[in-house]
Amino acid sequence: MSRHAYLVLAHNDPYVLDRLLRLVDDERNAVFVHVDRRSTELSPEHIATACTHSRVELVPRRNVFWGDYSQIDAAMRLFRAAVPDTFDYYHLVSGADLPLKRQDEIHAFFDDHQGREFIGYAKDFDPRWVTELHFFNRYMRPTNRVQRAIRNRGTENLVKLQRRWGYDHSRRFGLELRKGADWFSVTHGMAEHLLGHQQTVRRLFRFAHAPSEVYMQTLAWNSPFREALFDVDDEYVGCARLIDWERGGPYTFTDADFDELVTSDRMFARKFMSEVDRDVVDRLVAHLS
Repeated sequence: MSRHAYLVLAHNDPYVLDRLLRLVDDERNAVFVHVDRRSTELSPEHIATACTHSRVELVPRRNVFWGDYSQIDAAMRLFRAAVPDTFDYYHLVSGADLPLKRQDEIHAFFDDHQGREFIGYAKDFDPRWVTELHFFNRYMRPTNRVQRAIRNRGTENLVKLQRRWGYDHSRRFGLELRKGADWFSVTHGMAEHLLGHQQTVRRLFRFAHAPSEVYMQTLAWNSPFREALFDVDDEYVGCARLIDWERGGPYTFTDADFDELVTSDRMFARKFMSEVDRDVVDRLVAHLS
């Protein structure tokens, strides 16, 4: 019997998160959850008791900012908690994701492709995301005018200096940089490889722009696990996820998309928001229960 770990990065929308936990609740699974320390909507106590068949473990919380290394640090906390228990696959998902298949189907899919790494790779990538240092990432989306001014002026001046000097932060690491989706499903071997290179990841990506879209892709590409990648030609087939960036940033699925969701060959989809459309969440839960 294969064993899977679900690593959940959660920051809001308790309704969707609760349905996600229900749908992955299975004796073959364990669930590890990081709740953004800034969140006021989510109850760690409720999350800890949300599953009846799966063990649920909450990892130490921290503040998480979009486009910032804190996203990687939160994911690393999940991997450090899960890897000692040795699972066949580790699925990194957000609290706005839902599975598209029943657990029997998900386990069968990954059993059929045992040893493959499901990491999405984008075709286009500006390496300056990593080669330039960005010290103000956590102010990427500030509502405070002072923070916004610090970010805009600080980043603008810093980038000008780095380009003038021809500075390349990644040069000394000797790695081919790659980019793709934040969310992935990897084997125990790849998870151990990630934890074995925590210091490299931190030194290279701590001040990168939106580094959560770069660290796993770069690490896997420059390792023996590159030969096990499932599909490097299609980013979202490669990570087994249904994500639509054509209609949104990413698009939030609604009840009108129900047929697309249930007929998809992907294992997971994002994103869902109860304040946008709760009906599609309820229908998907009913379909899979």
